[in-house]
Amino acid sequence: MRDVYLFVACLVLIAGLGIGGFHYQTQVTGQLVKDYTLKINTLTGQLDQFNQEYSKEFSAQQAELEKSKKKIDTVEKKLDIKSQEFETKVGSLQSNIDTVKDLSEQQIADLSGKLKQVELKSVSQLSDLKDQLNGLGLSQGFADIIEQVLPAVVSINTNGGIGSGAVFSQDGYIITNKHVVTGSSTVTVKTFDKKQYTANVIGESATKDIAVIKINANNIPFLSFANSDNVKVGESVIALGSPGGLDFTVTEGIISATNRIINTVNHLQTDVPINPGNSGSPLVNKAGQVVGINTMKVQGFEGVGFSITSNEAQAAIREITSQ
Repeated sequence: MRDVYLFVACLVLIAGLGIGGFHYQTQVTGQLVKDYTLKINTLTGQLDQFNQEYSKEFSAQQAELEKSKKKIDTVEKKLDIKSQEFETKVGSLQSNIDTVKDLSEQQIADLSGKLKQVELKSVSQLSDLKDQLNGLGLSQGFADIIEQVLPAVVSINTNGGIGSGAVFSQDGYIITNKHVVTGSSTVTVKTFDKKQYTANVIGESATKDIAVIKINANNIPFLSFANSDNVKVGESVIALGSPGGLDFTVTEGIISATNRIINTVNHLQTDVPINPGNSGSPLVNKAGQVVGINTMKVQGFEGVGFSITSNEAQAAIREITSQ
């Protein structure tokens, strides 16, 4: 019987130990579940927070991307418009160029025809003038050089009167009298081939009745200067100018005297008629060179005229062009 009680007591002890272990195990498991649940909840909260922040950042970047896309679309549209405008302008410009080209070709053709007519008229005028000079008994030496000299002589018109001049360089520089152009607001030059130019007054000599003017022309006939110290009394000369507005008139005479000092300036005295309109015209020797610039005559006396010597004229040119 005692063995039975002992056996039951052992069973009760074993059962107590099993129940106690079960309770302990249950407590430990519950605590672990709570810990894991807390961690899971914490991680879930962090994940939710991360998702929220990422969503905001993503939304902001998406909005910025949309703005950039709209700007690009706007720029592309503007570029398309500018491209179309450019193409339109290029087309218009090309059309204008073609029109101008056609007009220019026609104008060049018309101008060539007119130049040819002028050339023919000039040749005819030179021939007629040469015949007239021969008819006047002009010496053969002068008749031979008229054709090369006269194209370098010009007629000058100003708002104050008329005069003449001589081209002395192929780029359009002309010498004339100071009193022909001084004080004039407009100076018009007409060449032997009937071309007209508006001239600029380059300058005037402070001590001599000499002025230099210029026209916008290139490769035109011009005259050279002789050394007036070599001019002899009795030497034949001609004056070429526009006396009384009669353009490109030629008269012949001789050197009556040299070294006539008037107002400290050296002059040649000549019996070549010098009349209003002759002022500034060249006095030329048989070599076709300028020996003087016709400037004045003694009032009341025919055949007493004066020309500034070529050496004085050249000094005046240097004085004016160096200013």
